[in-house]
Amino acid sequence: MDASFMVRLQKLRDAFGPMIITSAFRCEEHNAAIGGGPEHPIGKAADIAVDRQNARRMLTLAVGTFPRIGVSQRGSSRFLHLGTAEPGEVNGASPMIWSY
Repeated sequence: MDASFMVRLQKLRDAFGPMIITSAFRCEEHNAAIGGGPEHPIGKAADIAVDRQNARRMLTLAVGTFPRIGVSQRGSSRFLHLGTAEPGEVNGASPMIWSY
C-alpha cells in the first residue's frame, strides 16, 4: 500500500473509529477478473464497509481527505471506495465522487 494513502486512511480511522476494510491492494489479475478500477493495483485505494446509518458520517469525513470516492449503498454490498490516484497516474484518474 502507498504510504501517503495509509496516512490518509489512518486519519479517517482516527476521526471515524474502527473500520472494516473489505478490499485494498489487489494484483492485476484479480482486479481485472472482478472488473475493478485502476487504483487498487497501485495501492492507492481501499473499500470500507459501512452501513446506511453510518455512511453519511463516513462520507462527510472522507470528502476532505480522499479526492476519489465511490459510494455503494444498495443491497448487501454497502461500502465506500476511497482513492487517491492523481491525474496521469492511472487512466482517467481525477477528483470525483461516483455511485455504483
